[in-house]
Amino acid sequence: MKCAAPAVLVAGLMLSGVARAEERPVIVLEPDDLGTEQWPEGTRAVIAELSANGFRVVEAQSHAPTAGALLAEVAHTASPASVLGVVAVLREGDTGAAYVWTARGERVLRDDTPGARGAVAEGAIALRVVEFFRNEQLEFPLGEPSPPRRVAPAPPPSSPSRGMLWLGAGTALSWNSGTPPLDVHLGATLALVSPFSVDLGGSVGLLPERIESSAGRLSLRAQQFGGRVMFDPGLPSSVGLAVGLGASSLWLQERATGRADFQGKYDTTQVMLLAARARLALRQSRLAAVLVLDSGVTFPAISVRADQREVTRLGRPWTTVTLGGGWAF
Repeated sequence: MKCAAPAVLVAGLMLSGVARAEERPVIVLEPDDLGTEQWPEGTRAVIAELSANGFRVVEAQSHAPTAGALLAEVAHTASPASVLGVVAVLREGDTGAAYVWTARGERVLRDDTPGARGAVAEGAIALRVVEFFRNEQLEFPLGEPSPPRRVAPAPPPSSPSRGMLWLGAGTALSWNSGTPPLDVHLGATLALVSPFSVDLGGSVGLLPERIESSAGRLSLRAQQFGGRVMFDPGLPSSVGLAVGLGASSLWLQERATGRADFQGKYDTTQVMLLAARARLALRQSRLAAVLVLDSGVTFPAISVRADQREVTRLGRPWTTVTLGGGWAF
C-alpha cells in the first residue's frame, strides 16, 4: 500500500502520548515514482536544514504515482497529536514548492525570489520550511487538539440467518394433465455449511386436478412430503437464489367417473418424485416473497387405465410452481 510506511510511523508515535513540541517529529515524504515532478535536491535540502535546526526528521518513502496522490498521502499521514507536521517537496518549473500539513491545516511554501534556481532555490525553500515550523512551535507548543468527533454508534451486528419458513399456494403441471389443481405448500429452509442448505416441506391439495379421457373423468388430488439439498451462489443480501436436487414421496387420491360402459372407482397410490428445485426469495428485513419451481419425474409413472388399457399417463414430467411468503429466523 502506498501509505503503509507513513501510517505505521504515525501509529507508533501516537502510542507515546502527548510529547513535548520539540520531540514531535517532522515527517518528510520522499516520492520515488513521480518522474519530472520529483525534486530530490529540494527534499534533501529541507531534511538537512530541519536537522541542522534541531528538528527531529522522519524520512518516509512514498510510491504515489501522481502529485495529487502524494498530497493526499501527506494529508492522511498528518496527526496533530503525534507529529509536528508532514512535508512533501515537489518541482514546479525551474524551482519548487513545499506542501506542509500541520494541526492548523495545509500550507504551500514557495520562494518568489526572481531568478532563484538550483541550490539557491533549494536553500530558500528549506529556510521557509524551518521558519514555518519554528512559528508552529511557538504558537502551538503541544499541537492544536483536533475537535472530538461524534461517531454514531454502530448498529449491532446482525446474526446470520439460520433458515426460513415459508407458506404459499401452488399448482402442479403434468404431461396430458387437465385442469390444474390448487395446493397449499409449507416449507422450511435450514442452513447447513455455507453455501449449502436443505429444504424440507410438503403440500396438500385443496382443489383437485381434473382430467378428461375417453373413459370418463378423473379427479386427482395429491399430497407430498420431501426434501432438497440446495446450493446458494451468494447473490446480494436482498435477493436469495438457490438451486438443488432432492426427492419427495407423492400420495395420489384418484376418483373416477365413468362414461358409457365404464364404471368409475376410487383408488390411492404412492410414487417417488425425483426433482430439481429453483427457489427465489426477495427479502425485506426478515420477510420475503418466495417463488419455488420444482420439476421432476415420478417413479413409476402414474398410469390411468380403463378396461385394462392405458388412457393417459402422468408424472413424466411432474412440475409444481409455488408463490408465497416467508419469514427468516
